[in-house]
Amino acid sequence: MSRPRRALRAVGRWAASIPFTLVIAGIAIVIGVLQLVFRAPVYRLFDTLLSLSFDSVVTQHHVFASITSVLFAARALHIVIVVPLILILLGAAERLMGTWRAIVSYVVVAVLGVTLGLVVQGIGLWLGLEAAVQSRANPTVDPIIPIVGTIMAASAFAGPLLRRRIRVLGFTVLLMFVLYSGMPVDIYRAFAGLVGLFFGIVLWKLRREARRARASNKARAPAPALRRSTHREQRSLLAALVAITAVGPLITIVAPNGFGPLQPLGLVFRDTLSNSAAIAAQCTSVGYSEVCSEAYATARLDGLGPILVTVLPLVVLLIAALGILRGRRVALWLAVAVNVFLSLLGIIYYGVFPAIGSNTFFDTTNGSFNQNSVSVVFSVLLPLFIAGLLVFSRRIFPADSQFGATPRFFIIIGSALVVISAVYLAAAYTLREQFTPPVSLGDLLNDLPERFMPVGFLSLERVDVFPSGDAARFVYEWVGPLFWFVVAVTAVMSVSRHRLGQLGGEEARIRSLLHEGGRGSLSWIATWSGNHYWFAPDHDAAIVYRVVNGIAIATGEPLGGGGGGASGSPGAGGEPGGVDARASVIAQFAAFCTNHGWTPVFYAVSADLAPTFAGLHWSMMQIAEEARIPLATFSLEGKKMQDVRTAINKAKKVGLRAEWTSYQRLPSAVVNQVREISELWVADKNLPEMGFTLGGIDELIDPEVRLMLALDVDDRLLGVTSWLPTYRDDAVVGYTLDFMRRRPDTANGVMEFIIATSILQSKDAGLEFVSLSAAPLAHTSSGAEGEAAASAAVASRSPAPASAGGAGARAALLDVLGRALEPVYGFQSLLAFKQKFRPENVPLYLAYADPLTLPAVGVGLARAYVPTLSARHAITLLATRGS
Repeated sequence: MSRPRRALRAVGRWAASIPFTLVIAGIAIVIGVLQLVFRAPVYRLFDTLLSLSFDSVVTQHHVFASITSVLFAARALHIVIVVPLILILLGAAERLMGTWRAIVSYVVVAVLGVTLGLVVQGIGLWLGLEAAVQSRANPTVDPIIPIVGTIMAASAFAGPLLRRRIRVLGFTVLLMFVLYSGMPVDIYRAFAGLVGLFFGIVLWKLRREARRARASNKARAPAPALRRSTHREQRSLLAALVAITAVGPLITIVAPNGFGPLQPLGLVFRDTLSNSAAIAAQCTSVGYSEVCSEAYATARLDGLGPILVTVLPLVVLLIAALGILRGRRVALWLAVAVNVFLSLLGIIYYGVFPAIGSNTFFDTTNGSFNQNSVSVVFSVLLPLFIAGLLVFSRRIFPADSQFGATPRFFIIIGSALVVISAVYLAAAYTLREQFTPPVSLGDLLNDLPERFMPVGFLSLERVDVFPSGDAARFVYEWVGPLFWFVVAVTAVMSVSRHRLGQLGGEEARIRSLLHEGGRGSLSWIATWSGNHYWFAPDHDAAIVYRVVNGIAIATGEPLGGGGGGASGSPGAGGEPGGVDARASVIAQFAAFCTNHGWTPVFYAVSADLAPTFAGLHWSMMQIAEEARIPLATFSLEGKKMQDVRTAINKAKKVGLRAEWTSYQRLPSAVVNQVREISELWVADKNLPEMGFTLGGIDELIDPEVRLMLALDVDDRLLGVTSWLPTYRDDAVVGYTLDFMRRRPDTANGVMEFIIATSILQSKDAGLEFVSLSAAPLAHTSSGAEGEAAASAAVASRSPAPASAGGAGARAALLDVLGRALEPVYGFQSLLAFKQKFRPENVPLYLAYADPLTLPAVGVGLARAYVPTLSARHAITLLATRGS
């Protein structure tokens, strides 16, 4: 079948699945055409008979206005926006919940949402609120009201990830319009969304009960609730919140006559100077007055520069939202700084200067705030709330790869502010005769802060510096935009600096060392965010580490410095002199850490380094076991591989297929399924998502990381694994399993099918090994024997052998922690699962210099794995273990 015919059939199937949506879209188009053709008569008819307002329903008894007012747009050209919204949102809702449920929801949310909105308006009129009085007769025509409610109702039928996104983002947008605009239509939409939320839950429960009644022997389980989410998803929601609040003031700029509580904050960003220009023009024929003089002076500030000063702070906030999405801490603190700036601006704008002008916003002589005062309080508190929320969420952001990246960013911004201000003062003072009257340096200094403020800020502040010459006006208007432009450009550079394909010098050197021959099958973890890099001054070697609670945790073995390849493979032990070279690198790194006041430890190193650490008088303790499969001897034959063969055969019978790919090559539909599976996996845990040596969605994006997917005949993703490469001489010699998740309702055997297919494919490609990675704090009986052997090797080379009792106590400490985490994360169960593939169990160790630091090291490791661990989580962990 040709591509055009396939496309037409796909469009036909899509249209057949949304008949109600097409009817609503058709009605909107027909009425829009009538409005365009007949214009005034149609508009009068609609405004008098079909529109919605408090007076038309309560006084004139237009009881069907809640339905008639939502079938068409207010103006003909609005259908350009409305029809796509109908097709996208209402169409998605109909596909999720079915046609008849969509029809019922459409009517119910329109009627109840409008009714509740009218009740709120009535309460406002009873209380004498100015907003209710002024808007009681405003006609409302809005087809978005039922669309909002219907998509909220349909969210109950969506998967957990999509359901949360619809609800969180949807209600955030609705709340933004209520707060910044506050018109009756915004209130109707918000109530329609609330009605849709609860009505959708009722419909979903009715469908569940109906299915149970039809198949009582196999009741359908309720849709899983997302009690917690991955760090990436949390950052995505935070980014959306910051972006929406950045767009919020634009609503006030476009619609300045609203009644929203946050309208005062938006007015700070509105250019009111054009009104002053009109007044100044009239003053030329009237003569001098103080009002005309002030208007003439303020009109001098109108132009492109002031407009940019108004818009650029909001652009910076949008850039910060993008950085938050990418997990950049500098973007987090930039968003905090901008929100605090907005809050302080609101305090000054509506507090200090109005008070100087005897304004009554905060006049409490009558014993109460007026309505505007409440709006001002909201305007000041919302940015502070967002800033506090961002600070509270800082632990879900990985540490910057370079120390001091965030302070360095703000130092650059501060330096730019000082330099730009100094240049402006010098230029303005040089041109002081072009100001009316001529200004002094003190005048320019007093006026300097206003050059960086949105122009709306100036409407209540007396302007004393009047540029009259062209050069002075240019300097006066563009100093603010220049500073905010520098902030925006610096923010973009900071946000995008660590994107793959645009690597900095350190990241590029690390990848070069990994391609030459990364030590250990876990070496690719060095590329993950949150790591810091130390490079040996006299060797081509590096150590990857992160600092947590004063503990410098070096992950894996040193890169470079003699030898290469995975531990246990050729070259891993190092050529002659390799051990001495690595000992020198480790000693230098330890001295580097000591000079910074950190306690150095090496995490997840192999027994090959036991002689090296023994020579340095360090101790080693097993902390994990890696399941490694030599591909030269791997086979599916034998009784012990029966479960794996059964899983493969079962998958083939039901039509499953395995697909080897990368994240960049995934279609958007599959990407969404990967994220949904990840969210479901995290939601099933009683503790937050783990990190450090356990990768998540963020680590899949690397183009050198490979994915193995399990897809059914309908291209539904059932399971996904990620595989980290190990290189030698710029060629892949093995892969290590990292990300491993499947759908909760997937039949057993899918993961065995994916892993076995990956192993067989790697063997056919001529690779040396496949590692199923390490299970932290878990070991087999053979692993315990390996730990004893490593301890003996260290003790034999050490002048003061460690006591067996001390080693046993330290091992017991890790066993206690492992048993505590087992009910939640199942490390021991994971290790047992990996034994199905008959791997070689390779012990991995923690190397440390001082046994007395082990308690602090344990806390540091726990914080590295679970940076968001709180006291509540710890209590949950103990309760889970006790049960």
